[in-house]
Parts: sequence; structure tokens; C-alpha cells
Amino acid sequence: MQEIALWRDEGFRNGFRVLGGTHEEGYVGELRWGTEKGSCEWSLAQWASRCNIAAGRREGNAYFTPSQTVKCYCEDGYHVLELELRASREYEGPRKAGEDWPHLLLGQEMGERCPSLDRLESLEFLSEVRIGYCNCGMEAPDPELHAAQANLFLTISHMETENMYWFGIPYYDSRYPMQGAYLAEDGGKEDASHKMIYIIPQERLTDRGLGDCRWTVYRRDILPDILEGLWLGAEKGFLETADGAGYRISSMNFGWEMPGSYDANLLIRRLSLTGRLR
Repeated sequence: MQEIALWRDEGFRNGFRVLGGTHEEGYVGELRWGTEKGSCEWSLAQWASRCNIAAGRREGNAYFTPSQTVKCYCEDGYHVLELELRASREYEGPRKAGEDWPHLLLGQEMGERCPSLDRLESLEFLSEVRIGYCNCGMEAPDPELHAAQANLFLTISHMETENMYWFGIPYYDSRYPMQGAYLAEDGGKEDASHKMIYIIPQERLTDRGLGDCRWTVYRRDILPDILEGLWLGAEKGFLETADGAGYRISSMNFGWEMPGSYDANLLIRRLSLTGRLR
């Protein structure tokens, strides 16, 4: 059975192209470790952030700004990526309704590397992740407005139309010990896509949340979950068709969204997605 590694440079050895705080800025620089042997496959998005990690201070394989830290190092035979976002340095006060929030997200475009979903036998997802810490900088956070969230999203895109949805794999939400299923329209900020977000329940991946700061392994064939999202999207009117022959995975992002004054870090030491053809 033929296998396709859908993400390149799984150890983050070639660094990141850095996106500015707004979509209009585009790429504003790179993070490099000094031992690269190729181009950057990964991007790093810092939407709505006051600081720019591409202009930050470098110390070896780490970059710093007042609100961000990005590190890459070897530990126990693994390449570890650490993403730390100190959103308490980004806000002047508790976030208000309609106000943008800072992000720190790694991402990768797949283009035509991923075949259409109907050609796949399985999609084997593997990650090993831990939350190092998460501290709240507000006395009375409003759960309707304030949170620290770490999720991985895949864009499930139709190859001939603008139909798409966001498929989510849950890792951490400061409001809950474990995340349940979530389905809603992407909104809450000015540049929202207004497409469907579907996050699968965390219990499909683990029997405990990541709040205990231990390494947690996710290993799952997520193809049935993605097809379930297509069916739900069509049923609820977000998508015109649920036929997997028209869709592929076009991109991914993973990291922090901080609609609240939280400081937290995320450590990743394995991350892969392998497609197996029929």
C-alpha cells in the first residue's frame, strides 16, 4: 500500500517563514537555526500580535520578543519545538467582545500533495505534545470571551469550488478539563472566514486532558472523522456536497489562540500525517 507523508520537514530543521500580524503584511522574515539544508516548509503566523518574532532577539536556536518565544532543540532523541505566547503582554486590559486576539501558529500548505479523500484508505495522524504551563492574568475571566486555546486545524477544501471547512483536533482549552465536540461558524473577529468549524471530541484521542503537563500521544486514523465533518457540513448547509471525491486537505495550522490574558507554552516532539492510498 502506497504511503504519502503529507507534512514535510517533520523535525522543523529548516525553520519558519514568519507572517505578519495582518494578512495584508504577508511574510515579514524567517526564523533559521543556522544548520538548514533546504527551504522553509513551515510558516509561523502571529495574527493580531503587537510583537514580531521575526524581529526578535535570537539566542542559539531560540527567538524572543516580550510576548513570544520560539525554540527548537533536541531532547531524548527527538526534535522539540516550543511555542510560548505571553498574551498578558499583548493586552492593555481584559479582552472585549469583537476585539481581535493574538495567535502563534505553525502552518504548512499542502497544495496538490494530498490526493482527493476518496483515493485514501486511511489518514494516520500522530502527535506527541505537552502543555508546559498555562497561567491566567485576569482576576475574573469571562468564559464567553476569555480563554487559552491550542488546537490543530486542517482545511478540507473542495478542488473546484470555494467550499471548505475547518477540521479541528483538540489539545487544550483553559475553560475545560477535556473538550467535547464543537460545530459552529468561524466568527468572532473581523477577518473570520465564516466557514464551518468542526472539532472532534477529545475523548476520541485520549482519556485525559493536557492540563497535567505530561507528554500525551495522539494516534488515530482521522479519515472517518474528516468524512463525518463533510456529512455534517452538508446536512447543516455549510457545504454544497459531502462527496469526498471533490475534497482534499489543503493546509494545516497548530498552536495558540489567546482570546484572553493568558501566558502558556506548547511543546511538540512528534507531528506527522500519513496518507495511505487505496
